[in-house]
Amino acid sequence: MKNKPKIALAIYLAVAASTASALDLKPDAIAVSYGKYTEAFRSDLPANLENTRLSVRWDWNKNWQLSENWSAGGYFDLGYSQWRSRLSRSDNPSDGAEKVWQVGFSPVLRLNYEMNSLVTPFIDLGAGVSYQSKKDIQKEKPTDLNMGTHVQFELRGMAGLKFDTSLPFEVSAGFMHYSNADLNSDNEGADFFMVNVAFPF
Repeated sequence: MKNKPKIALAIYLAVAASTASALDLKPDAIAVSYGKYTEAFRSDLPANLENTRLSVRWDWNKNWQLSENWSAGGYFDLGYSQWRSRLSRSDNPSDGAEKVWQVGFSPVLRLNYEMNSLVTPFIDLGAGVSYQSKKDIQKEKPTDLNMGTHVQFELRGMAGLKFDTSLPFEVSAGFMHYSNADLNSDNEGADFFMVNVAFPF
């Protein structure tokens, strides 16, 4: 049972690698994101963390028509994040790291709702891996936010709008989740509500 996450990850990355073979090395877009730690899924882990993220994307250059209005495509996302604790001594914080940097890579599936207009609604669903500089992160007492390992799984679910104007851009919002899928006995995980702006080249 414990090997299932590893097997699933190996299959997922193999599929991603086969898609990547058709891509060039020049990125197709840049994205800037900002978010806050949320207790929506784990109210027993209170913290005050900010997530600032910069990423580059490589489009799959695929378009699968699913129905009259829905199509699917996707991209690879390579991002650098900084997590920063906003707790002060008066907040009685734990002794975990106040700053954490992170690098993550994720294939992202995009579902587009085509309306024959300048605005295209979309949904992004992604699952990848990341490496973070610290395993224990500052949160409100009694303990640190124990991520367990430096290597984490990175999951996302975002909804947004793409604007095909003279200067194309897109905006989206949703959740990003980080955890080690119980590969370590410490696996408290972290969830962020993120707002994202991206600009294609």
